[in-house]
Amino acid sequence: MVRVVLAFLLVVAGFPVIILLSGAHDAWLGALRVASVTSISVLGPGVPGFIYFRCRGWWRPWQFVAGGVLGGLLSAFVFLDASAANFGFLVTLFAGAGALHALLFWFVAVWRNPGLTLPRQYCLPDGVAYKVARGALRGIAPPRK
Repeated sequence: MVRVVLAFLLVVAGFPVIILLSGAHDAWLGALRVASVTSISVLGPGVPGFIYFRCRGWWRPWQFVAGGVLGGLLSAFVFLDASAANFGFLVTLFAGAGALHALLFWFVAVWRNPGLTLPRQYCLPDGVAYKVARGALRGIAPPRK
């Protein structure tokens, strides 16, 4: 679960760090503004979305990207009072950012993380995983009638 928390922090801090590294005048103020918006738009739909995905067993990257696009679209509705052309641009921007955030999150939190993706029947109580060769037990099973 440490990787999941680290992934959420990394995704939230990504844009503010880019702004700080740009070296623009008053970059810290812009980074603070972006951090507040990013934390709300990432953690708001992201945490419940991750819990839902975990309950469903959805661990594939395309599923996370689809969820990120949906979260980005939901986050864009904050700007619904903007002009129609501006809102279309923001929807596209937020959907793309949601997809990129979700893919980054998947790489950090889910990819090769046996604590999340390994089925429970293959986990021992202390968290150690063991593997079962599916073909090894075929000769032992009783014949089908």
